[in-house]
Amino acid sequence: MYFDGVANLSGYGMGVLLISPHGDHIPKYVRLAFSNRHPTTNNIVEYEACILGLEMTLELRIRQMEVFGDSNLVLRQIQGEWKTRYVKHRPYHAYLELLVGRFDDLRYTHLPKA
Repeated sequence: MYFDGVANLSGYGMGVLLISPHGDHIPKYVRLAFSNRHPTTNNIVEYEACILGLEMTLELRIRQMEVFGDSNLVLRQIQGEWKTRYVKHRPYHAYLELLVGRFDDLRYTHLPKA
């Protein structure tokens, strides 16, 4: 599973790409709408993207996979290597932990943006 999220002046969006062991591709792109009264960060959108991807795989009854993402923060926090200090990230992290607990085996790979 590959995931990515973006927050910029044009808006918020996220993408997920599932690739089966046989090479089948299942892409999903979502444009998000956040209130101007409650602006969000790129990291929150990255969390949303990872959550979407895990939810998609659980619906497909996939319980083992490798997760690729360019968000070092999300990947480190999901593995418990970094604490979730920013209060706005905590609900996302808590939900992500619930999803992760439903898998038999997850491996994580950080893909630098470059």
